[in-house]
Amino acid sequence: MTKQVKEKVKPHLNWFHGSPTKLEVLMAGSSITPFMEIAKAYSHKPERLELSVLEDTENELIHVEVKHDGNMPGFIYQVMISDPKELRKPDENLGPLGEEKVTTQEVTLRLIGKTEVRDTYSFDLKEN
Repeated sequence: MTKQVKEKVKPHLNWFHGSPTKLEVLMAGSSITPFMEIAKAYSHKPERLELSVLEDTENELIHVEVKHDGNMPGFIYQVMISDPKELRKPDENLGPLGEEKVTTQEVTLRLIGKTEVRDTYSFDLKEN
């Protein structure tokens, strides 16, 4: 994603984690994303995850397509963050859209549901 597109994405209040394992808490050092569809893709335990980002300036949207090679059904969780100090930027990889974070302590999860294997997810972001 270009710097120009990054600057148009709104701040996030909800955080998600995908896993092939049923969990109640997320360990410190775990990756989370503000994008549910990316977390769903990660729930399938892919070795490769690829994003395509297209800016639709006419409709003021950013269309994101997530492709992966995971083959396990999984679970999608909302990460119950109560304090921004529970999050930090990753040391190396900021993730596909540059907005992923890492938990600094154990945090509670809320199970949203099961994920069935799909090789592609997509979503739209509204520009500011």
